[in-house]
Amino acid sequence: MLDFTLWGIRLVPVVVAVGGFTLLTTALAVVRRWNVPEAERFSIPFRRWGAAIRTSLLRPATRTDAALNVVVVLCVLLAVASVGYAVTVPNDGENVTEFYLLSRGDNGTLTAGGYPTDLTTGERKSVYVGVKNHGHQRERYTVVVLVQRLDTTGNGNGASVRNQRELTRVHAVVGPNETWRTETTLDPGMTGDHLRVQYLLYEGPVPNEPSQKTAAQELHLWVNVSNGGNS
Repeated sequence: MLDFTLWGIRLVPVVVAVGGFTLLTTALAVVRRWNVPEAERFSIPFRRWGAAIRTSLLRPATRTDAALNVVVVLCVLLAVASVGYAVTVPNDGENVTEFYLLSRGDNGTLTAGGYPTDLTTGERKSVYVGVKNHGHQRERYTVVVLVQRLDTTGNGNGASVRNQRELTRVHAVVGPNETWRTETTLDPGMTGDHLRVQYLLYEGPVPNEPSQKTAAQELHLWVNVSNGGNS
């Protein structure tokens, strides 16, 4: 129901509304506080707490208290260091690269769907490859596109590759939190049903024989290619 307001639910109206309400209520709270006698005003005794902490840390009553103070300080430092490390250093198992395919719809916009599935020999279709670097440093990427004829059973998962052809490979250097997209041409160069067009993403050198096992990430499409001379 909130979206039926005059301004709608957008960033600027929400920020203005929340910020205005916060400033108004803060001003009312300040006026109300000044109208209360000073002796009755609520306050947090930071100075007293600080003095008590300094006394307990710097002038402990016993050696046991001194040892406990040292342990507490070390625990706090260890906790801060652990949180800082967890925030600044990405997990080795965390995938910091987003890899996806797009196609151009009838209205001209790129969408994650509507990929070409049926082609004829000599026909060219476009598929767009996207890479977003969620890491903290520039990365060099290579995308290798293969078309494969498989010895398949069922849906072809885990099937062996009978033969394959490399269609293209593209290179890119992507900065932190940057996105790179490029258009690739789908021209299988072989005929058959249920051909797999495989997109392999490499972060670094590409081996002599690219495969799903050596790639950092893999995406694929299934296409049927018929002979254009047959009707």
